[in-house]
Amino acid sequence: MHNEAQKLKVLNSQLNTLVNIYIDNSDDDKLLLEYINFAKDITEFENGFISFVNDQNYKVIQSSTLNNKLAKGAEFRLCDTLCQEVIEKEDIVYHSKLKGLPQYDLAGRIFLDTQSVIGLPLFIDNKIWGTFTLCSTSEKSTSHFENNKSILQLIALKVSRVINDIELKQQIQSRESVLQMGERFSKTATYKRFLGTNEVICTDSFYTIFDIDIEKTSPKETFAIAISKVMDEDRETVIEKSILSTQENVPPFEYRITSSNHSIKWLRHQLNLTKDEGYVLGVIQDITELKNNEISIKRKNEELEQLAYASAHDLQEPLRTITGFIDLINRDYADKIDKSGKTYLSFITNASYRMKEQIDGLLDHSRIGRNITKEKVDTFLLVKNIIKDLDKVISDTNAQIEIPELPIVDGYKVELRLLFLNLITNAIKFTTKDRSPEISISFEEQRSFWKFHVKDNGIGMKKEYIPNIFKLFGRLNHRSEYSGTGIGLTQAKKVVDLHQGEIFVNSQEGVGTTFSFTIKK
Repeated sequence: MHNEAQKLKVLNSQLNTLVNIYIDNSDDDKLLLEYINFAKDITEFENGFISFVNDQNYKVIQSSTLNNKLAKGAEFRLCDTLCQEVIEKEDIVYHSKLKGLPQYDLAGRIFLDTQSVIGLPLFIDNKIWGTFTLCSTSEKSTSHFENNKSILQLIALKVSRVINDIELKQQIQSRESVLQMGERFSKTATYKRFLGTNEVICTDSFYTIFDIDIEKTSPKETFAIAISKVMDEDRETVIEKSILSTQENVPPFEYRITSSNHSIKWLRHQLNLTKDEGYVLGVIQDITELKNNEISIKRKNEELEQLAYASAHDLQEPLRTITGFIDLINRDYADKIDKSGKTYLSFITNASYRMKEQIDGLLDHSRIGRNITKEKVDTFLLVKNIIKDLDKVISDTNAQIEIPELPIVDGYKVELRLLFLNLITNAIKFTTKDRSPEISISFEEQRSFWKFHVKDNGIGMKKEYIPNIFKLFGRLNHRSEYSGTGIGLTQAKKVVDLHQGEIFVNSQEGVGTTFSFTIKK
């Protein structure tokens, strides 16, 4: 009875020591070292170390050995160590006398002159991670091991938990590093703004974007300082969106801020409400460079359009002179020109008319978007009027056009008329001689767009030709088969771009084509 009481007293003392080791050490490396030293003290073994095992490699993570003979970071082949048996059995292994055993010839045993060994497996997520090993240069009794087996297993469990915490911290740091790198490259910041207090917890990029001193700013001040950076013209909108975000999610919106050097930044901001947890999650991106590029591209496009307009406009006068003199030659010298001369004049006349069509097309193309005022456009009425204007060609081709009730959209009326006109006339024009054009116009409502479809039963096109159809003066068919300037679809795409939409083509040669396009609501 006395022996049992003594054992219980010793175990209780060891458990208290184990608890205090954890309490007294916040540094993970030091904590592992303390666990090794504690195990050495209770077993009276001279050497102890924790090792990670990966396939056939064995790496020391922490160690406490005589004369620091086995340092942290040392690597061996697993087969040269006394731990291979632990890994294979996935259980505690003890040898009180290695002499005469096969392990006695191992390089790892000889390295530390080990005569007795205790090896404990370390598990993470129910998989063996490595080993906790104690070695002695003298032989030990089996009872010596049995008396300390329970506390050693508890120490191994504590070590496993510490290593698991270390790995989790490393994973988090790695993820945070990747996120921070991503934020730096994308110039993005995230933050939580707590409801009621407006206290902000944010990534470092937030302070960089708003040019706020992180050292001098408390979480309670951050939001107010950020709002103060917003330009006067945009501040009311930002405040309204911030208030709205306490009730619902707010889709991306853009605004400008002024930095300390008085430069202007463009920001894109999105707000997601997490009401149950009491905060709004914000994502901010610095889009200044993107905006500047957009402005630059827009300016260059305007310059190109002005050049195209001026060139096309200036070409009209010499072209009128050419066609005028051709008419005079045909009128005054028709009886003096032989058959070949009349053929040449015919070629010149046709070429002049084609040039006039292309110049007119360029002028129309350059005018798209000059009307900067949007209005409510009844697309059903718009298409009905186009069909009235195309009455003769529809009658001549016996075309059938199916139109449902179409929506009223916010857009540019003249440009939308040009868009539908080009698609409908193409659908009538590009058909085979043995069948009448059948055209159906339809639409669908999407969250942020109206999507329209113009479907025909025409000649269709090969898939490899589709990328070229929107190019200026792009033609897939010879003029002798189908007339036109090759500018209509270029105009159609420009109109769709003007309405912040996209245009798509689905076509099968010999079956027909469907043009689909979106118009932003």
